Amino acid sequence: MQNKKHIITVTFLVLVTLDIITWRQILFSKNDLSLYFLNVGQGDGSLVDMGVQVLIDGGRDSKILDEIKKVLPVTDRYIDLIVITHPDFDHYGGIINILKNYKVGAVLTNGLNKEIKAWQTLLNYIEKENIPLITLAEGDKIKYGKNNLLILSPNKKFLGRKEINNTSIVIKFESPKFGALFTGDIGYDVEKYLVNKFPDILKSDILKVPHHGSKYSSSLEFLKMVNPGLALIEVGKNSYGHPTKEVLNRLMALGVDVFRTDEDGTIKISNRRVFSSKN
Repeated sequence: MQNKKHIITVTFLVLVTLDIITWRQILFSKNDLSLYFLNVGQGDGSLVDMGVQVLIDGGRDSKILDEIKKVLPVTDRYIDLIVITHPDFDHYGGIINILKNYKVGAVLTNGLNKEIKAWQTLLNYIEKENIPLITLAEGDKIKYGKNNLLILSPNKKFLGRKEINNTSIVIKFESPKFGALFTGDIGYDVEKYLVNKFPDILKSDILKVPHHGSKYSSSLEFLKMVNPGLALIEVGKNSYGHPTKEVLNRLMALGVDVFRTDEDGTIKISNRRVFSSKN
């Protein structure tokens, strides 16, 4: 990762023709804003729609495609950016279904190359379709109008370790309306690092709860620092015990309103209101 920061001021239609290894800032211009936490089963899939669409993870199968079709107009066949937080199947398995059905401006990853067939198949398809593949890490930034997506993690230390969950791309979304923290599958080690490194940035109105509510994430110290009013748990039927009672009890003790995709379906946040597909 280069130390020099790059500022790229272009329209997205120009941007998709570029093959850039690292973006430090990407500048855009509109202001519409909705967040969707998609019901993709046991996996992650979130959509930031701010005039351009940023899809963060894609679940494990075609459920992500079904959910995207429900929230985007039938005439909208373009997704500007896809972020794969880390190469775990429940975060990228459904991405290839998106790539085959939508035009995609670029795919952003943490740069890890996992030697398994499904991951290699995805990378090969991205290359075949000439979709820019871009590496993100701590310090990078995507800017669209008054909205920012700050990349808080991973750094070289976490990328060099064997624990793949802790290589997750962590994104702080900032807008004039609210802030949201997307955490992938990070565990206690990354949470502690973030608390110490970014005490003034972590506070967010909305928290995408790390690792589906795993007992190895969502420490009390971390939750207190984020201090969310609303927590979203992206989870489906599983054998891991997600979300754990420990995590749910911590959130309850802090007075956080909790929504779960397994119980509430796809959750939309717009104009400071929460909408559930099962309500």
